[in-house]
Amino acid sequence: MKYKYTYRSLHLDCARHFFSVETVKKVIEGISYGNLNVLHWHLSDDHGWRIESKKFSKLHECSGEYYTQEEIREVVAFAKEKDIEVIPEIDMPGHNLALLSAFPEYSCKGAPVIPAKARGVYRTILCAGKKQTLTFIEELLEEIIPLFDSQYFHIGGDEAPKDEWKECPYCNAKMKELGLTSYEDLQGDFTAQVCKVLKKHGKTPICWNDALLASNIPEDVVIQYWTIDYAKEMKAFVENGGKWIYSDMFELYLDYPHSMIPLKKVYEFTPHLYKYPLPNQDGCIGFEACTWTEHIDNEKDLCEHIFPRIYAMAERANGEEHTDYESFKERVREKIKLLEKADIPYTKEEWWDPEGKARRNDAIQFYLNMSAGVDEEEAKKQAASAAPKLQFILHFIKEFYKISDILAFLKALF
Repeated sequence: MKYKYTYRSLHLDCARHFFSVETVKKVIEGISYGNLNVLHWHLSDDHGWRIESKKFSKLHECSGEYYTQEEIREVVAFAKEKDIEVIPEIDMPGHNLALLSAFPEYSCKGAPVIPAKARGVYRTILCAGKKQTLTFIEELLEEIIPLFDSQYFHIGGDEAPKDEWKECPYCNAKMKELGLTSYEDLQGDFTAQVCKVLKKHGKTPICWNDALLASNIPEDVVIQYWTIDYAKEMKAFVENGGKWIYSDMFELYLDYPHSMIPLKKVYEFTPHLYKYPLPNQDGCIGFEACTWTEHIDNEKDLCEHIFPRIYAMAERANGEEHTDYESFKERVREKIKLLEKADIPYTKEEWWDPEGKARRNDAIQFYLNMSAGVDEEEAKKQAASAAPKLQFILHFIKEFYKISDILAFLKALF
């Protein structure tokens, strides 16, 4: 069968919460039923470093649970049997409290930190000004790269606050040396150096679309579109012929509950860049649904978030028409039989498209729990800007089709 897109993917976060090899295999088995061909495996973040390093053992020791190199090879081999490519993600320069808890010398201040316990965007990130930071990253990547036979390697680039860079003598000296006037361009230079390492090993780098804030990002990096915050930059990148992946958070983030992103919404999505018209999709290599796990900590919950919604995205990525939702649900019921045979949990049909009070209550509860566990200092920093939360609310309000439902939703929140 000839598929419309060469990249048809599920993102699986095993850094925020760790999932066993057996669970990862179940996820791979399940997405294979939809003819997906990529698992984007998120293996490092503020909460944990999940890859065994024989060279830098403090890395995996700092997080408690991790995959041995042999286990990673086992997962990659299992996925290959299902015609699925496993793409690792090592996020940088942000989302690195776990790494820096093991090696604080690669941050700007060099002060001790601990892995995160709750969601959030943390200010301590890798120092882009210290030469030893890039030396360490290169040595680390040269150990990790051989574990994966994928064409691509994801290096994140999202949510990297520049607070500490602005006060860092190493970062400011580096900017002066390079003639840079923007801290975003300092990240662009950092990204370019990491990309050189990957390309030396035959890997194509992927970054989240936050990376486009840098004017000097390498042109041949594949960009993954997830947030409308940088939709303007994304539009320019697309118009200039860049290669990209569509993962809009309000349509393809499966960690949001069905009350916010029901099955029908995933089935009916049409690629767009916020308010900007999409000139063409020539550079789009495919779609990816993302499953982050700040609020998901067990196999049942994980699989119920993924299945069967992933099959709605899969049909779009495969190039199948999306005009008859009822016939699609019939096809889903056939896939459910496969999931049951493989002992893979899934969301029952009565909750595929929740409505009314039950839907409102579920959505409200999710929203109220979003910042659960965030420490007081971090909560204050996150509360400094209400814009992201307001944006979040406004987008999901659009899903409550009746005026009475919208009013009830707002009243409960405020």
